[in-house]
Amino acid sequence: MMKKGFKIIALLSLSLVFLWGNALLVSASDTGMSYDNSFSLKDGQSISIDGDFSDWDGIPCSYEYNWDNSENCWVNGVWIDGEVYYTEPGTYSTDVRHMMQMYCDGDYIYIHIIYGRNYRSRLNGDDFRLYIGDEVASYQVVGEDGSDIATMLNVAPGLYPVEIRHRDSKLSFLNAEGTNGYLSIKEDNINNELEIRVPLEELQRQNPNINLETISTIEFFTPNLMYRRISAVGTSSAPVVLAALCGGIVLCSLLLQKRRKHGNV
Repeated sequence: MMKKGFKIIALLSLSLVFLWGNALLVSASDTGMSYDNSFSLKDGQSISIDGDFSDWDGIPCSYEYNWDNSENCWVNGVWIDGEVYYTEPGTYSTDVRHMMQMYCDGDYIYIHIIYGRNYRSRLNGDDFRLYIGDEVASYQVVGEDGSDIATMLNVAPGLYPVEIRHRDSKLSFLNAEGTNGYLSIKEDNINNELEIRVPLEELQRQNPNINLETISTIEFFTPNLMYRRISAVGTSSAPVVLAALCGGIVLCSLLLQKRRKHGNV
């Protein structure tokens, strides 16, 4: 009976540790000022880059601007066509900042930006940097004709495909393979919206020093829209599952050793 009870405890302990290890892969949090979007490689979730932005619902977001002027926005508001838009102190919104989201499914990095209301006369996408560890790959978002997306402020409201091209490398100005994106131009250019997709392998093609086998953090930064990086943190499933399994074995070994000391085995 005691041996059976021990087996049950050991199995439960191993199962709990195994589940804990996997839970690390899918946890996600957003603390407001900082951004911590944990991602799971191969967790089954995916984003479709098709101009339908609804599948971003539930992905953690961060509100960014190219300098930390949040207090000034709360006090003075944002003026557009003679009307002032206030943001309640201590909160963030697309009235005063850009809403940004980033997600990785193990094959692609997805980025979603809703440009701030007070940024309606500008539209930047010419310096998008993706960091893995100490290495970086840089891209620019252009219209289908290769023009800077800033010129698209003059087009009619609607949904427009965009291209993602390499920059700051020997591949500069070439289309990044496997990428795609859409830009939604809104009425009066208020809260224009962008979503893009970049394959992880394309980062490595631009910068061979990027190691896709040991990804722990992916960061995004564009100096035209933000003063700090946002990041997605995580790991591939194999190392965590292995660590959890080892932890379970250690725990079971300790329980077994304790029982042997008491002469119960």
